Amino acid sequence: MAYKAVISDFDGTLVGEQVAVTKHLKEKIVRLRKKGLIFSIATGRGLQDDIFTAATRYLELTAPQIIHGGARIVEPISNKILWQENISDDEALELIKLLTDYSIPFIVKKDEFFYTLDGLRDFSYDYTYDFRKLKINDVADIPKIDINARSAKLDLPTAMNLGHFLAKRFENTLFTMVKDDNGRYGFDITSKKASKKTAFIKFCEMLDLYPDEVVVIGDNYNDLPILKEAGLKIAMGNAPAELKKIADYITHIQEENGVGHVLDKFFFT
Repeated sequence: MAYKAVISDFDGTLVGEQVAVTKHLKEKIVRLRKKGLIFSIATGRGLQDDIFTAATRYLELTAPQIIHGGARIVEPISNKILWQENISDDEALELIKLLTDYSIPFIVKKDEFFYTLDGLRDFSYDYTYDFRKLKINDVADIPKIDINARSAKLDLPTAMNLGHFLAKRFENTLFTMVKDDNGRYGFDITSKKASKKTAFIKFCEMLDLYPDEVVVIGDNYNDLPILKEAGLKIAMGNAPAELKKIADYITHIQEENGVGHVLDKFFFT
């Protein structure tokens, strides 16, 4: 199969603790694009994320990028939204009330700002984010809500029980479990019409690609749906067993240049 595109997850895959793409990896991605291939990112981060937007500029990416966990596809130079799907306003409001009642920390992520109940910055996010106090009129057109793993500190049984409960309660909303490096769990919350899988299909349609022509690289549970659709499924060395089980190839961990190794093995040999 002649692969025409590579889609990489961002955190834990393309970047590590320093949330910066190395110069060595940039050179490989530029080389890939000079061969006529497409390189894109699929991430839970959004337009308000200076780290992500700086990375797309640094890598000189021009193809559509999948953001907000699949709720948006954007053109990276202008940040124009090419496709979008929001959480139902009614379900978003009910969900926010429920999470508040159960004292489960959450962040509402919109295209311009992050919102918390008190407007205070979540300690697990850096200072590039603009936090605002959530007001009732902000509960509209929400692409994504996060139950952040580092803030919620859920263990696996608790996260699984919570996920089952929320999925039964909110039939039009998708709850995708994520895991941080310390073994704590949280959720990426989007519309059921918006996931990395859905956005991947839209992405392929936009660029006239067959899914089999795309290589996908991921490291976390939220990468599982898009990985299943890819022509070549790559799991990072630090990925959970569920990803490794379906992967065609398991690369190195991010700190050992896992993405660069994939590009060398499948495109530069």
